[in-house]
Amino acid sequence: MKKLYVLYRLLPGFIFCLMVFWPFAANIFFSNTELLDNRPLHEKPTRLDKNFSRDYEAYYNDTFAGRKKLVSKYIKLQQKLKIDTGQYFYGDKGWMFYDSVKVNNGNTMVDYYGEVRFDEDELKAMAEGINKAADFYAARGAKYLIVIAPNKEGIYSEYMPERMQRARSSDKSRMDAAVEYLKKHTKAVFVNLKEPILEAKNDFPYRLYFKKDTHWNNIGAYIGFEAIAHALNGMGYRVPLKPLTPEMITESGKQHVDMHPEAMEMNYRIDYLSRTETNCAREEGEQYVFVCKNKGTANGKKLMVLGDSFAGALMPFLNKAFSETVNAPAGNKKLSFYEELMQKYQPDVVADELIERLKAGKIYRPDKIAAALGNFFTQDNLLQLRELALKEVALRVEKKVDSEVTGSETFRRDKLLAVIDSSEKRARRVIRKTARMATHLNAAFTVLYVQGDREADDRIPLARQRYLINNLNLATELGGEVRRIRSNSPVESIAGVCREQKINIVCIGRPEFSLFSLLKSAIRLRRLTVRLSRMNIDLFIFS
Repeated sequence: MKKLYVLYRLLPGFIFCLMVFWPFAANIFFSNTELLDNRPLHEKPTRLDKNFSRDYEAYYNDTFAGRKKLVSKYIKLQQKLKIDTGQYFYGDKGWMFYDSVKVNNGNTMVDYYGEVRFDEDELKAMAEGINKAADFYAARGAKYLIVIAPNKEGIYSEYMPERMQRARSSDKSRMDAAVEYLKKHTKAVFVNLKEPILEAKNDFPYRLYFKKDTHWNNIGAYIGFEAIAHALNGMGYRVPLKPLTPEMITESGKQHVDMHPEAMEMNYRIDYLSRTETNCAREEGEQYVFVCKNKGTANGKKLMVLGDSFAGALMPFLNKAFSETVNAPAGNKKLSFYEELMQKYQPDVVADELIERLKAGKIYRPDKIAAALGNFFTQDNLLQLRELALKEVALRVEKKVDSEVTGSETFRRDKLLAVIDSSEKRARRVIRKTARMATHLNAAFTVLYVQGDREADDRIPLARQRYLINNLNLATELGGEVRRIRSNSPVESIAGVCREQKINIVCIGRPEFSLFSLLKSAIRLRRLTVRLSRMNIDLFIFS
């Protein structure tokens, strides 16, 4: 009886100690660091400095035992009471919408209400930024495509709160009106996905966006891909197109969504070129650059996508449609970042995918709209571009003075010869770099392919034949002349073309010295250098 009395007296103290020290003890053995509130959790401090107390408190608040259940209960209470948070607000029938105002990410409601429009100066600034971007990519042999992913509230407006539905004055957003202007005053190709997604919404018994997420699901992404494919085919690219049917759609299982950390919604698998294999990997040294190479049937072209979070669901379809794709982040990056991307990957087309609210100038200040639309045309970068333009003009003037003002009959205008083989990447690099050099020198260039017996029409592999055709077409598109010569003496063929066309610069790719062809390749390269040296012709070897 006495022991029971002692236990009874100690029980309150034990409970008090348990309440105080349980979170610390449990944190050691049962810590739960699951990301419930969409932010990185604080790490345990390892240094005893002046910030140790503050850092440990933040760590403890993020990792104490039972946090997951408490946060979960709080979120469920918010859901039940429909309490708006700093990231989203509630609509009808359990739908949630992104609240860009409260996260300092612009104001999506400006587009939804349809009351505000861009003025003439803003539209001109947009057009200027886009044209600069188009010129930037064109100078590097790539066409420019702008893709606009629509805001969720513009697609599923019927689930917006009633007060917001009443305040809406027009179904046409300010971005819709801006696109009409920009299509007429820019060099880029625009693809506004709002109309095709609205049409598909009425044709399919599936949701195209998640209820509790701001993003589209795979069905919505495929509808967007169809519209992009139509635009790319109109630009001359052979993108395999497979119109979406209900038979192509299967459930892939539920997945977590962003706005509600515990909510899971069904996503779908789309049967598009399902037998085509792609090999994707993050580029070494680049945190957000992913490169995918297509092992199956593709169009032989290379696509670079500068995208935001909406591009993630688009890429699986684009990866299968192109021989190679590069997915890199859009937004406020330095010009050097995109310069490096263009030089490294040399895409045929650049697709700039941005959500409607970004294109409407909601993330960037109004005075930075042009920079946003051009991805990287900040004030400093524009100054760099102006300097490059001035150098280019000065070079052209110098050439014109040399050729016309001096009146010298012995003056010889530069003429370049790019020698390629049937490889894919090496030949493409040689063509592009030769074309850029010709532009700087204000010179003409010719692309030469010497076809030996080993690569006769009936012996060359189909893949290499396709690479060759694509590369020769590329040379024509960049303004070069194409020559094909059948010969087993490539050095003599090159020398003959140089004499015939008065070539003074020859460009080749870096030879591949394999173990079995080392001696033969070395001898051939030496013969070429000696021959060109005697003819007073410069030789450039591109990596």
